[in-house]
Amino acid sequence: MCVVDYDKINNSFDECLFNKISFDEDIMKTCAFTGHRPEKLPWNNNESDERFSTLKEKLKTAIKQAIDNGYLNFLSGMARGIDMLAAELVLDFKKRYKQIKLYCIIFYDNHDKNWSLEDKKRHSNILSQCDKKIVLAKKYCPACIENGNRFLVNNSSHLIAVWNGKPSETKNTIEIAKEQNKNIQIILI
Repeated sequence: MCVVDYDKINNSFDECLFNKISFDEDIMKTCAFTGHRPEKLPWNNNESDERFSTLKEKLKTAIKQAIDNGYLNFLSGMARGIDMLAAELVLDFKKRYKQIKLYCIIFYDNHDKNWSLEDKKRHSNILSQCDKKIVLAKKYCPACIENGNRFLVNNSSHLIAVWNGKPSETKNTIEIAKEQNKNIQIILI
């Protein structure tokens, strides 16, 4: 069952709430994901591309290694692209590893309103299976993306990043993790 945490916080949604929401799991056993939207991936949205299959296998391997290293909690920012792919892979692993949990971190409510119907269905399917949904802001605010990325890093000890090597929000998230001396595994594409 998914829970939206912002309902607990004074019903004041005029600001980003990421500093007011607590994550109650052991950070040392928590892994977060960061990566690009489809537009920044070499194969765009074509999941039949061989490069997508190769990346998917690398991401599966990284998640399995994290599980083997004792990571039980996985945080996904639930954006199109790598975030949702990682979330789907964690859900697949949950079938074999009942102890792991998927937390869907929504940077702001209704962030999927302009997505295609297919992406919305995929998003909804993941949310229906996650262990907990945490919404950081009721509506978009200028700092939502950076705050969301900081929430992911602040509440984890390991970051799995799928990065194309170029300046981007993914690179910024990697830099935040470096500043905090987090374990970082980069899958270059």
